[in-house]
Amino acid sequence: MAKGRPVKSLIRERMQAIVDTLGVTYGYEIFKLYNEVFEPVDLRSMYYHLAKGVKLGEFEEVGVKQVKGQFTWGDISIRKYYLLGPQATSRTTPELEKAAEKLGFKRKEPKDFVVWDDVISRYVKEIKEDLEKIKTKTGSDKKIAEKIDSITKWLEGLGYKKVDVIVNLKAQIKKEKKK
Repeated sequence: MAKGRPVKSLIRERMQAIVDTLGVTYGYEIFKLYNEVFEPVDLRSMYYHLAKGVKLGEFEEVGVKQVKGQFTWGDISIRKYYLLGPQATSRTTPELEKAAEKLGFKRKEPKDFVVWDDVISRYVKEIKEDLEKIKTKTGSDKKIAEKIDSITKWLEGLGYKKVDVIVNLKAQIKKEKKK
């Protein structure tokens, strides 16, 4: 039996639906909408699930911005922006869309926030590291190919057109497998 918290989480599933509703968003917006629609959750728990979701590929951290204003803790807020990652499964609901509108939240499109070259570079680096590992393991090339397919579909779903960099890594898998 596995130790620790289960990988699946109702809180993260609901958070995925919220991120799908808002497009690109930051933690406090997710928190406010979550508590508007679902039973209240602690802010610390929300940030735990965001971090866990990033590790699992359910969310993608796509930027950090400093916002000036009058906050209870000072005059600067650092916001990490997220969008759905390639492993996300939950989608928006009409109830979430109505609640977001009630709170005055508008959908932010990824094209306005995401530096795609940075996202692609992270995935290329990760896949290349995986390719180094498969030199010693059998069967893992199939897992990497599935990962590439998942990332490619995710990027295309977000409207990113230049997926050829990641798709070309499949050719490297075949080369590595032959060696």
